Amino acid sequence: MVEQNKMNVLVTGGLGYIGSHLVSKLSSEMNVHILDNLNNSEEDTFKKIEKISSCNLNFSNIDLRDSDKVNDLVRKYSINIVFHFAGLKSVNESFEREKDYFEINVKGTQNLLNSLKINDDRNFFIFSSSAAVYGNPLKVPIDESHSLNPINPYGKTKKAAEAILEDFQKDTNISVACLRYFNPVGSHNTLELGDNINEETDGLVSNLLTSIIENKKFNIYGNDYPTEDGTAIRDFIHIDDLIEGHISAFDYMKNNENTFEIFNLGTGKGTTIQKFIETFKEVNSLNIKTKFCPRRKGDPISSYADASKAYKLLGWYPQRSIEEMCRSTWEYQKKIQNL
Repeated sequence: MVEQNKMNVLVTGGLGYIGSHLVSKLSSEMNVHILDNLNNSEEDTFKKIEKISSCNLNFSNIDLRDSDKVNDLVRKYSINIVFHFAGLKSVNESFEREKDYFEINVKGTQNLLNSLKINDDRNFFIFSSSAAVYGNPLKVPIDESHSLNPINPYGKTKKAAEAILEDFQKDTNISVACLRYFNPVGSHNTLELGDNINEETDGLVSNLLTSIIENKKFNIYGNDYPTEDGTAIRDFIHIDDLIEGHISAFDYMKNNENTFEIFNLGTGKGTTIQKFIETFKEVNSLNIKTKFCPRRKGDPISSYADASKAYKLLGWYPQRSIEEMCRSTWEYQKKIQNL
């Protein structure tokens, strides 16, 4: 049921890892409509969100490639605010399913934008992009003006979707924020949310957790990179900090009409994969066996953010440490696995 005099918000992929955390934090002044095709999520997550959310919630099992159903939903609920998370997100898989990645991540985004044309209201669109658009950066930390040269199909789909959004924004009454994530980690344990955990780091943490639970060796891909310990460098950011970045971006757009902005969301600190594993072991008192494997196709050497634009314009700063990320990740897993 839609409550009158409230903002009408659509969250695509709202039952996934990042989307579900976002929905749980949205204002009670919002009617929130979750669209998710359950490809990488569970409908039970909706029940978890309902228990803790203060906003009015609805859920629709719809695939973004079904333009008619997307149009019907946007029209029915008079959607004018979109948080767009839905999409395929694995670097490795994107090489094997390149066509699917473009169909879902790019065409799905276009379908969603086309549906917004039916509303005369001012629209806000917050897009889940990725640091993968930068590829192997020429320098680090990476700021938003860095050239885009994605080295995998996943990153190429994010670059293409951003371009579509920029063109669309020029001709419509819409404000767009593209949020380029670095590597979300962790869980807000009190929310009992965390399915498909770490979906933006191409399975690093989910594979780590599987290795621990099944008492197997964890594979580290590449120990011959030009870094302090030979493993790749990433910028890990706590999921709660990432969500706060989304809310700050929306607040910014409400005060800046008809704008197209790009923001990096990262901590600005690079951590090697091996250092991350060592921290995970230490804070959780775990014995994790590791195995070095050859580098994977499509993995950059070093990627961490210059997020000063978000600090300056959004007033947003990441607050949680890498130790907190590692601790909350394992605490959540112990809870759901009864470990």
